[in-house]
Amino acid sequence: MIVKFPIGDWSNDGHGLCDYFCASTEASIDEVRQAHFDCIDVFGFDIGDICSEWGDRNIDPSIETKIRAIFPNFSFDGTPKNLFNLWIDILNHVNPFLFLREVVDKSVPIHHCGFDDKGRHLKTPGYGLF
Repeated sequence: MIVKFPIGDWSNDGHGLCDYFCASTEASIDEVRQAHFDCIDVFGFDIGDICSEWGDRNIDPSIETKIRAIFPNFSFDGTPKNLFNLWIDILNHVNPFLFLREVVDKSVPIHHCGFDDKGRHLKTPGYGLF
């Protein structure tokens, strides 16, 4: 399965700028979404809080400290691509059976944002990078 990951304003209800990246996985979309929600328990923050405010091109120091506790060699250059790579690294750490890997083929990707069958809404990162 190929999953589409938006970095920015995917719902187009703000500045309307968004870059999309895709990753392949053998897991279900529900497992990918659950890893996103489980990030709070594993890392202590919501992935959607990374660069979430307008003009927010830096990771909050308290979030960065939590990321470095798991990924000591982590570096952030403020680009959507770099944030996408961090996002899938985090998800793969939360659920090591996801095996998310970037793919260039963007044919019919499944967009994992919006509401799930439990009524939960994903808050995605990177709104502030634009």
